[in-house]
Amino acid sequence: MLKSKGPKAFDGITDFTFVTIPDGLTPIDGDGDVTQDVRALCQSILNNFHHFFDELLAKLHDSATSGLIPPLTCLVSDSFMPFTVDSAEEHALPIVLFSPCSSCFFLSNYHVPKLFQNGVLPLKDESYLVNGYWDTKVDWIPGLKNFRVKDLPTSIKTRNPNDLLIKFTAEMTGRYHRASAIIFNTSDELERDIMNALNSIFPSLYTIGPVASILNQSPQNHLISLESNLWKELS
Repeated sequence: MLKSKGPKAFDGITDFTFVTIPDGLTPIDGDGDVTQDVRALCQSILNNFHHFFDELLAKLHDSATSGLIPPLTCLVSDSFMPFTVDSAEEHALPIVLFSPCSSCFFLSNYHVPKLFQNGVLPLKDESYLVNGYWDTKVDWIPGLKNFRVKDLPTSIKTRNPNDLLIKFTAEMTGRYHRASAIIFNTSDELERDIMNALNSIFPSLYTIGPVASILNQSPQNHLISLESNLWKELS
């Protein structure tokens, strides 16, 4: 966030405390931002983040025991951070997952195992990119209407069943059922059919989005510095 918004990104936000954990990535020379290497970041999330996050929770617990901060009562985590579900269970905390993407993206990722079981993925060879396969209908996922292979998330349209992003998606979606609740960055009016389908799978779902519209309605003007894009912006 500091890299994308600058050192004054947190100015004026006195009611929220920001702390960091190591990302486990190897620094690179110059102005390059290693966190924008999505594959390297996903690998580090799987390999390193759980340990560092547990260390942070232990420190917060010690501070709470000493009366320096209120006790930990709940975790709210980005749904792309699967390790947080493990940590919540280890610390006996309820966890709420927040899906920053659409519920359509969430539902299609959730069905990745069946996409492989049903032979939709992986792509057989490069010819499948140009032979019309992209327009093949995927009509067996409840809630997704007029859905085609081309509409699947780019990260899972691969010829390699052992691709890192496939593994990451499986690790991520495999923990959804263990969350106490899931919050979506959408509204029922925008994705009603998909939310109805998801409600039949997960018992506690909430829509609060689109988040950008909520931010625009907030009287707290200092929050405008905290936009959803964490990639470095070009001036």
